[in-house]
Amino acid sequence: MRIQEAFAVTASLIVLFTACSVAHAALPTACQLLDAQTAARLAGGAVATPVDGREILCAYGLKSGNANVLLQVNYAPGTDGSDTIPAMRTAAAQVGTAESIPGLGDHNLLYTKGSQGSFFLVYYHQKMLQLSVGRQLTPDLKAAMVQAIRQMLSKL
Repeated sequence: MRIQEAFAVTASLIVLFTACSVAHAALPTACQLLDAQTAARLAGGAVATPVDGREILCAYGLKSGNANVLLQVNYAPGTDGSDTIPAMRTAAAQVGTAESIPGLGDHNLLYTKGSQGSFFLVYYHQKMLQLSVGRQLTPDLKAAMVQAIRQMLSKL
């Protein structure tokens, strides 16, 4: 009888781990989340072929110029960002500007370091997305970054 119970538990665990692996594999890659059209809108011009970094990183550079767009997607098990965003906001405010966008992900932080670039960190369902744009934040760029993140989150 105990062997049958052990077999049932083992079979259940195998099904659970297989389902988790399939769900993980079904998630879009960083370059599927950040397409060339969105990258061009964020960079301010036509972009070159992306550098695809093992599914979690996608980077585009302008065809002419030095602006770039980077998306990094990481798993953040056990956190929604509430434990890291406040400290990051304080640190970012010391070197630039920092703000949160209400209703976007679980927690988020949009910060800029002047001409060094704009960075948008968003936690959503135990995933962390960081969208970096290598140019000065303007109202139009801010709106485009928010729109891009909203589209990405809808695919997760």
